[in-house]
Amino acid sequence: MTATKSARGSTLIEVVIAAGLAALGLGAVAVGVSTVVLSGTLDVNAAQANAAARSIEASLMEKRYAAYPGAAYAFPPGDVSLPAGYVPTLAVENYDPGTGQYCVPGGGCPNAGLQLLTVTVTPPHGGVTARVSFLKADRPTT
Repeated sequence: MTATKSARGSTLIEVVIAAGLAALGLGAVAVGVSTVVLSGTLDVNAAQANAAARSIEASLMEKRYAAYPGAAYAFPPGDVSLPAGYVPTLAVENYDPGTGQYCVPGGGCPNAGLQLLTVTVTPPHGGVTARVSFLKADRPTT
């Protein structure tokens, strides 16, 4: 009497194919888990960068108007604490009423009492950069 296939067991090729499929499935799960962890880290970095940019914006709005190019804003503001490794930058543009455009101070760009300030905060190791732009007007002190 001959043994049936189930009684003989699996052939070597069947075992190799099954092991390969199992390894492929485990690899896909590992990639999925690492993607979730990485995207969570990017979300946290983006949220912290955005919060830092908004804090700098609030601080600069409370400061006295700095007539560029002669004066400058203290940057980063001393009353704002940034997360470790986050790098802020500030760009200032004056409004030119003659052209209706914003221009980089100096080189004939007038100071008409209105500025476009852009704060950019970059998290450590790259990632999502937060950028906040806002207008600041020269208000007379009373």
